[in-house]
Amino acid sequence: MTQSTEYKHEHLLSEKGKNRHFTHFYRSFPLPDDIKAHPEPLELVGGVPNFQIFPVESIKVGLRSKPFPNGYETDAEINAATANTASKDGLSFDVLVDASKVNEAKEEDHHEEIDIKSGLQYSNTAGLDPLLKFTKDFTKEVIHPGYEDWNTVLTLGGANGAYKAFESVFNEGDVLLAQEFTFTPVVNSAKDIGFDVVSVPLDFAPTTKGA
Repeated sequence: MTQSTEYKHEHLLSEKGKNRHFTHFYRSFPLPDDIKAHPEPLELVGGVPNFQIFPVESIKVGLRSKPFPNGYETDAEINAATANTASKDGLSFDVLVDASKVNEAKEEDHHEEIDIKSGLQYSNTAGLDPLLKFTKDFTKEVIHPGYEDWNTVLTLGGANGAYKAFESVFNEGDVLLAQEFTFTPVVNSAKDIGFDVVSVPLDFAPTTKGA
């Protein structure tokens, strides 16, 4: 017997989620009956600003190899040290690179880089493609989803992601079981959407099972 690789979830959607319909802001609508469309129209929708207008040329990030590499320092000591050095302790790399450098190099050498031309531009609703690829690769290697029909999406943080998920599956009056020391925005989301959160106590006592 072959197990299905698809996860059927339509029955889990909330009523609000089922009634949600996506309409793009530049969706093409049919012309009136008395107007004949041009055979080769010019598309003027979906335009983006010229990246050369952006005031940023590149962005570099320096990472520490560990917290407090030089021991605890005061704000004055940190400011004095960082004024003359640029992340000598850890790794330094380009986050957004100069678009002209990417264009001059071979495309295959930079297919996973995010340059200024795309990094500061309008992007897909789900997030930038290179970042989505990273999150999906990470999920695949670390979490190992049990089915193949899955994907990742970027949100504005844990609270924002939780709210979007709750709104998609919870109806008013539903109940969520949550540990008593749960993430506070979970409770706020419950109040806003209208479902109840039931606190489940945690047992921190050492177990004697099998002793």
